[in-house]
Amino acid sequence: MGLGWGQVYTTEQWLDTVPTFGGYSQIPPGKLTELLGGIGPLIDEAGGTFTMGYNTLVVTPTRLEADLRRRGAKATGRHSESSGQGHARLRYQWGAR
Repeated sequence: MGLGWGQVYTTEQWLDTVPTFGGYSQIPPGKLTELLGGIGPLIDEAGGTFTMGYNTLVVTPTRLEADLRRRGAKATGRHSESSGQGHARLRYQWGAR
């Protein structure tokens, strides 16, 4: 579910964008230059532009914690773990008072 859309990039625009992506910002400058030097000609060979597909998803949180407290439940534990994508997830366990 979500809204699918596309953005047309020129070679120059894409090469300016790549270093802003998560893991690519951590590549040492020399290796990044090498990477971009390989990507640019590929885009040029494909006509100098391409469309990158994106999917936008809106997530709206609810006030579950407050609602459960009003109903007499309490948090019995909480921990966070990595999703492997650099995002943290929080998990709550709820129990009766």
